[in-house]
Amino acid sequence: MKQLLFTLFCLFAYSSLQAQAVPTDELYGVGIWNADSLGNHRVIVSVDKPADAVLATIDWRRRDLNPEAKNLIVVDAATGERITNVCRFTIDREQGEVVFQPQTVPGEYYIYYLKNVMSGSPYYPTVNYPAFENTASADWVKKNKLSGKKAPALPAAKVVQFQAINELNSFYPMEVIATSNETARLLKEHPGEKYILFTEDRKFPIRMTTDIPYKWIADDRHDFFNGQADKGEYYVFQLGVWAARSNVENLHVDFSALTNKATGEQIPASSFTCFNTEGTDVTGTVFEKNCSVDKGKVQALWVGTQLPEHLSAGTYQGTVTVSAANAESKTVQVSLNVSENVIANHGDNEPWRHSRLRWLNSQIGFDDEVIAPYTPLVMKDKTISCLGREIKLSDLGLPEHITSYFKETMTGIGTNGRSVLAAPMELAADGGAWENLNFEITKHKQGAIAWKALNQNSRFLMDLEGEMESDGNIAYKVTLVAREDASVEVLITWLYTGVVLMIVGMIVYQILVIPLEMTYYILSDKPELKSTEAMKESLEMMHGNFGRYLMLKISFIPLMFLSVFTFYIALLWIFPYMAMTEVMFYRDLTGELKVQKEEEERVARDYVNPMFDSYSQSEQPQEEQTHPQQFWRMPEEPVSYENEDEQNITDSTEIQNVQTDMDDKKEQNDSSPKEEEKDNEPKPWDEYFDSLK
Repeated sequence: MKQLLFTLFCLFAYSSLQAQAVPTDELYGVGIWNADSLGNHRVIVSVDKPADAVLATIDWRRRDLNPEAKNLIVVDAATGERITNVCRFTIDREQGEVVFQPQTVPGEYYIYYLKNVMSGSPYYPTVNYPAFENTASADWVKKNKLSGKKAPALPAAKVVQFQAINELNSFYPMEVIATSNETARLLKEHPGEKYILFTEDRKFPIRMTTDIPYKWIADDRHDFFNGQADKGEYYVFQLGVWAARSNVENLHVDFSALTNKATGEQIPASSFTCFNTEGTDVTGTVFEKNCSVDKGKVQALWVGTQLPEHLSAGTYQGTVTVSAANAESKTVQVSLNVSENVIANHGDNEPWRHSRLRWLNSQIGFDDEVIAPYTPLVMKDKTISCLGREIKLSDLGLPEHITSYFKETMTGIGTNGRSVLAAPMELAADGGAWENLNFEITKHKQGAIAWKALNQNSRFLMDLEGEMESDGNIAYKVTLVAREDASVEVLITWLYTGVVLMIVGMIVYQILVIPLEMTYYILSDKPELKSTEAMKESLEMMHGNFGRYLMLKISFIPLMFLSVFTFYIALLWIFPYMAMTEVMFYRDLTGELKVQKEEEERVARDYVNPMFDSYSQSEQPQEEQTHPQQFWRMPEEPVSYENEDEQNITDSTEIQNVQTDMDDKKEQNDSSPKEEEKDNEPKPWDEYFDSLK
């Protein structure tokens, strides 16, 4: 029996594995539909038997994030009609469960899962993905028990093919992600490695940076690479670095020569370059780049080499070594098979070869020659014309007008020019308007035109040098020379003046602002007030309290100064302290703190001496019951008496003394000045705020 159960379990597991769609060439293709309304991607599913609801389990392995937040549309392939009764269950990047009501049986259905809406310029659009639309009827959902979180047991719709609108938009194979289980298994096969290296042909550019493709799981190619090339080709290939377990710092790539063992010929190591770690910039300077990879990220390393046309056909072998500052080095065995064919233009005519990557290190154009499709520069008066543009120079040597004749697509040249500048360019400086003293052309060639201009105003001389190349690039060098020496005393005077003005400005600012500081707190307590009413109430509240608040502000200055010595870390505590202090000041103005203090004293009285409090209520006037002396009068030590008469005399004497003390306190209270009556006189600001209501 146990053996039978084990066999059944194995069969079930095998069938489950078989149900998982493995990406293959046949599973991915292209189709034709209206991509503007439905998006660039769809999956075709088939339904063989009639049913009111079918379940399509789609192993789509999507690279996009948050697929559950995106809409999907189901369309009957036979009729072109949209299916409205659609429900979704498990939706993630690896798999999706879609239940729909088939209409044509047997038949195929299109599930469009990346519908998008584009806005803005048609050439530089903004793409948004609408949220899922729940169009299913309540009766259909209830009938098929589709209201739960888990998909019920339903007839299955079979996945036929994933399609893209064209080959360019296809996800296969480099944008079909590996599942989490496949990734975990790969990590288990490479224990302890900080990064895992993959080799990849130029036909399949590495596009993803946060996922690895399923292709790398299937190929399992880490330490060798085989390539096919033609004579005269600039050949490129890729190394993929996956920072699986930690950051990988400062990648470096080293090459050996590739040797043909049959002929002894070599492709020298010096001909190889890794475009991600080294190159030549626009000035012709050779540089090295710090190429690092964050944990979990993927970095493509593009490697290129120029193959001579006279190179013998055959197999050339060598190594490429990838190293990192904080990780182990990895060596890849490279085998390159060179055919008898001699390719034209280094392979540039076939974009899939990526031979144009060598342009990144090109030094063409450093001289004054014209490189097609650019045209020779033409100068008439002070107007210079190049491909699709005109630049008119002012007398100062700066662009006065720039006119572009390029079409909006930037792929052609029209006849109607558009002005690029809103106004002539100028150099703003003290000393008033500039006056041109001299303008001359210093170089006039087909590929470059240079000029010099000498300008002046009352304070400066401006020496300007400009040069324009055939591609439209303009470089300027401007030198300003002061016509008068500036003394240190003048600079110090300006510094002192600036400091004094800043201090005066701060004082004036505080004088104007302090009376209104309580506005925000008033609005917080009384949100129903208008802003002008709150400001008026703040003025009334701060009347007579300006000096107190100013001193409070000044008391914060030493704390701000001391924060400098903590590299301003202390401000994390100082700012909250300042804020709470200002809050307490506001509470004091409103009388809230006084009320709170009285309440605390009452609670303390009730807790400390309840017996004396009851005595006060029975023997003394009501207004004397709250005398502070009663709150804190503690009972004396108990005394033993020899007879009852002695005790009565003592108690009577104590009561008389207490009564005398209270009478004295009452006389003092009666003689104290009465509380100042509220000032109801009109204020100078009342008329202003009343006008704002």
